[in-house]
Amino acid sequence: MFRFGMKTLFAAMLVATVICAALFALPGWLGCGLLLAGGLLMAPIMVVGVVHTRHAGRAFFIGAVTMSLEALLLAYLVFYCVIFVGFARSVYRNYADRLQYL
Repeated sequence: MFRFGMKTLFAAMLVATVICAALFALPGWLGCGLLLAGGLLMAPIMVVGVVHTRHAGRAFFIGAVTMSLEALLLAYLVFYCVIFVGFARSVYRNYADRLQYL
């Protein structure tokens, strides 16, 4: 079974920090766009990993898909609560009548 060495882990952390620093230095719209593109590309990569790998690799990708679905659900719920519930009174004038549509 393959194990990561300390040099490999330090190199991976260095690459991750350089990528984060580069995204932080970019303008907001460009950094968000790159993160969104990366997130959209991760879904097909994970599905291909689930379908075409075996044993430990398949278990890893199944866990990654599960956690990404949980993160997506959490992000949707936070978005719903902040946008539709938090700002509903300021957006809708007759809030009580439109509450049934939320």
